[in-house]
Amino acid sequence: MIFDWAILPESIPCAAAIGKSVCKMMQTITDRFRGSEVAESTVQRLVRFLQESKRPILFVGAGVSAAAGVPIWGKLLEELAEWLRPTDALTANKMRELVRSGDLLRAAEFFYMSDATESERLRALVARLNPKDPSAIHLLCRLPVKGALTTNFDRLLNNGFAAQRQVAPNDFRRGDSSFQQLLWNEDLFVGRIHGFVEQPQSIVLTKSHFSGLADDPIYRDVLTHFATRSNLLFVGFSFGDPAIENVLSDINRLYGPLTQGEHLALVPSDLAEDTSNKLRRLNVEQLRYDHPADDRAHSQLWELIRQAGEAVDAEKQQSVAVPVPQSLFDTAKRYLASCYARLHLGTQVTPLRDAVIEGMVSALLQNHAPRAVPVKELVEAIHHDFALPMREAEKVVHDCLESLSSERLCSWHKKNSIPTAAWNGSADDETRLDNAIRTLVKSAADRAVVQESLKITDLTTETLNAFFKHLVLQRGWDLGAAFAAGKTPQDTDVKQLMFSLAGATLSTMDIQALVRVCESMLLTPTAREAKILSELGRASFALELALKAPHSQFFHSEVLPRRVYLDANVLMPAFTQGHPLCKIYDDCLSRLKNAAAKAGGLKICTTYGYLNEVISHRRLAIEEYQANPDFFSEDLQREVIFFGTGNVNVFKGAYANLLLASPDLTFPRFIDEFAPYADERELVKWLHSRGVLTVNKFESSGMDVPGMTVELQKQYGQDLTQRKNITLIDHDAIQLAALRRDVENGDRVVFVTADKRLREIVAAGPHKNVAEHMMSHIGLTQLIDLLVGIDGNDRGLAHLIWGARVSEKANEVRHYFTARCLQTYDEAMAMELPDLVDQFADMVLAEAQRQNVPTDNGHRELFAIAGTFEDRFFEAMREKVEARSKQINWTGASVRSGVRL
Repeated sequence: MIFDWAILPESIPCAAAIGKSVCKMMQTITDRFRGSEVAESTVQRLVRFLQESKRPILFVGAGVSAAAGVPIWGKLLEELAEWLRPTDALTANKMRELVRSGDLLRAAEFFYMSDATESERLRALVARLNPKDPSAIHLLCRLPVKGALTTNFDRLLNNGFAAQRQVAPNDFRRGDSSFQQLLWNEDLFVGRIHGFVEQPQSIVLTKSHFSGLADDPIYRDVLTHFATRSNLLFVGFSFGDPAIENVLSDINRLYGPLTQGEHLALVPSDLAEDTSNKLRRLNVEQLRYDHPADDRAHSQLWELIRQAGEAVDAEKQQSVAVPVPQSLFDTAKRYLASCYARLHLGTQVTPLRDAVIEGMVSALLQNHAPRAVPVKELVEAIHHDFALPMREAEKVVHDCLESLSSERLCSWHKKNSIPTAAWNGSADDETRLDNAIRTLVKSAADRAVVQESLKITDLTTETLNAFFKHLVLQRGWDLGAAFAAGKTPQDTDVKQLMFSLAGATLSTMDIQALVRVCESMLLTPTAREAKILSELGRASFALELALKAPHSQFFHSEVLPRRVYLDANVLMPAFTQGHPLCKIYDDCLSRLKNAAAKAGGLKICTTYGYLNEVISHRRLAIEEYQANPDFFSEDLQREVIFFGTGNVNVFKGAYANLLLASPDLTFPRFIDEFAPYADERELVKWLHSRGVLTVNKFESSGMDVPGMTVELQKQYGQDLTQRKNITLIDHDAIQLAALRRDVENGDRVVFVTADKRLREIVAAGPHKNVAEHMMSHIGLTQLIDLLVGIDGNDRGLAHLIWGARVSEKANEVRHYFTARCLQTYDEAMAMELPDLVDQFADMVLAEAQRQNVPTDNGHRELFAIAGTFEDRFFEAMREKVEARSKQINWTGASVRSGVRL
C-alpha cells in the first residue's frame, strides 16, 4: 500500500511544564518500577498527551476486548470455523487455512458463504463476542478522555465508562440512524464504527463489508472529523488486523496525513519494523511498552495505563493552564461574514449550500485583497478547515472561482505558471455582518427602553453585541445537530446565553430585562429583524454542516425525494391561508416540485386519518365562534398575543393574522373562502385541486396497518407521562404503514411531521429504518433550502429557525400585558409601562398559586387568569398616562410663562 502524505500545520502548543511536585512524583513512580522498560519518559509522555490534548479520544482495538476475554480476529474466525465443522467441514478447513496465512477477510467471507442459515451464523458470531471479565478494562475507562471510538462490536466500553464515571456514555453505532449525531456530541460517548452486537447484521468482518464503508458518507465524515479535530490515543491495535488497516487507509484516502504529534499509539516493544515504519509514515507517534514473547495479556500495557491514570489524578490537585486551541467555533466566525454576504446580496434564489460554499472561498480571497493569491493556497485552506480530500477541495475552489469570476467579483488567472485569483469586489463582508448585528443591537435597545424603561449604556450595547454574535453561531450548531438527527431543534435558550455573557458585568435585574427583550424579539420580530435573523440563521446552519459533515450533508450529492407525506400538524398550516407558516411552506413545496419535475416529478401526499384531524380542528374553531360571535375577534386578538398565532387552533391563528390586514373580515367569511370543506370527502377534493393526494387504508395494498397499530400502542403504553389518544395512534399507524411499504419498495420518500415524540418512538422500535425517512417540518425546510433554495424574506422562516422559548411564566405574562398596552398607547405614553407590568404579572402568578394552577404546563388556565386582571390593568395604566399628561402639560405651560423649573 502506498501512502501519499502531505505536511499539515504544526501541532498545537504544548502546555506549561509540569510543576516540581509532579516531577518529583514521577521520579518516585520511575524508581518503583526501575528495571522494567516502563521508563519515566514513557509514563510522562502519556500523561502529557492526556493533559495537553485539545480533545483526547480513545481509539480502541481488539486487544482491549481480548483483555476481557473476547477473542481477537484470528481466534474468533478459528472458533467460528470449528462451529461450522460438523455441518460444513470443507468451509471450516478453508477458513483455518486462510487464517493461518493471515488472510482474515477472505476467511470471514467463507464464513458468511457457509451452508448455515443467516440467523444461525449471526447467533454463533454474537455468542463468541460476549466478554468474560468486563472489569479488566476499567483502568482504561478511568483515563480523562472525552469519549472512545472502537472497531469492536461489544458493549465493554459502554459498561466500563458507566462503572468508572458513574454516568452512561452516549452510544453511537454505525448502522443506527443516530450515528451522525456523533459529530455534534459534546458529552462522554462510545462510537462503535464497525457495527454492534445488538444488531449483528451491522457487524463489519468481510472484504465486501469494508468496501461498503467507503460508500458511506456519514462514516467518512466521522473518520475525518475525529482524525482532524481530536487527539487520538490508539490502544489495543496490532496494526496488522483488517479493521485498523481499513481505518488508516480510509483516513489517508479521504483526507491525507494526520497532523504530526497530535495522535499517539501505545505499541508493544516487539512491534514489527514494517508496522513501525507504517506508523511513522502515518504521523502517528509510537509509545512503546515492554512486551515479553510469553506475555499474551500485555500486562505492561495495563501497568502503563494504571500509572498514567494515577499521575493524572494526582495532577488534578494542581491545575496547569493549557492554551485553548482554535476550535470549529473560531473557524465558523472567520467564514460567517462572507457566507452571510452571499445570501444577503443574492439577486435570485439559489441553493443555500452553493451560496455558502462561494462565501467560504470569497472569504479567503478577501483576506488577501488586494493582492492575488495562488489557487493552491485556497485549495489547501479549504482542505484543512473543512477536512475535505484535496481532490474535492480543488473542485470546490474551481467551481466557486468560476461563479465568482462570472459575476466579476474576482479575477482568475488560470493560465499563469502558478494560477492565482484576486478579489475585485469591495472587501466589506465583515462590515455587512457588523451592520446586521448592529441593527439587531439597536432594535433590542429600543425595545428595552420602551418595554423595560432600561437605561442603555455602553456596557449594555457591548453585551447585546456579544450576545447576538454568539447567538448566531450557537444557533447554527443547534440547527445542524437537529438536522443531522432528523429531529426538531430545541427552542433558542436566550436566558442561559445572556447570563453566561453578562453575569459578571451587568446587574441581575438588567440581565433579566435584556432576556425578556430578546425573547420578545425572537418571538415577534419586525419585518427588518426577521430578514436579518433568517439570513444569519441560514448562513450559520449551512456553515456548521460544511464544517462538521461535508461528505454526508454538504458536498455529497443528495437526491430529492419523489414522495412527501405530510401529517396534520404540517398539512393544516401549509394549506390554510393566513397562518404564519403558510407562505414559507408554500414556497418550499413549490420549489421542491419544480426541482423534482426534471427528475420524474414529486407527489405530495397525506393519509386519510389526518384529514379527520383537520376537520376536527375546523369544527372546534367554528364552535368557538358560534358560542361567542360578538366578541370572538376581540377575544382572539388577546389569545394570540398570549400564545402566538402559531400556538393556537390553526384556523383561529390564520384568521387572526388576516384580521390585521382586513379588519372587516368576519370569521364565517374566512371559513367560506379559505376552508370551504365540511367533511373528509370535500377536503379530499379540495386538497386534490391543490396537488395533494390522499392514501386510504382500505384502498392501499401492501400496508400492515394492524401490525403498526399494535406496535405504536405498545410503545405509547410504556410511557405513562405521554399517553396518546387511540384515534390519533390509528392515524399515525396508517401513515407509518404506508411509509414502511414505500421504503421496502425502494421509493425515495419522506414523512414530514411536527410530532417529535412519534419519531422517537419509531426510532426506538423494531422499525427504526422507517425513522430514517421521517423528518421534522423544520428539517424539510432546511433540506429544500440546501438543495434548491428558498425565499428567505419571510417572518415564518425566522420563526422556524429561531423558535425562542420564554424562560419564565412571569415573562410570558409580562409580554402579554406589554403587547396589550402597546396596542392602545403610543411608546411615549408607555414609558410608565414596565413597573406596572411587573406589578400585575406578580398578581397573576400569585392568583394562579392560590388556585393551584400549575405554571409549568397550565398555559390555558394562566391566560384565563390574566384576562381577569386586564380591566384593572388598563384602569391603572390610564391613571398613569393621565398623570403623565398633566405633568407634561403643566411643564409646557410653565416654560411658556417663564417659570424656572
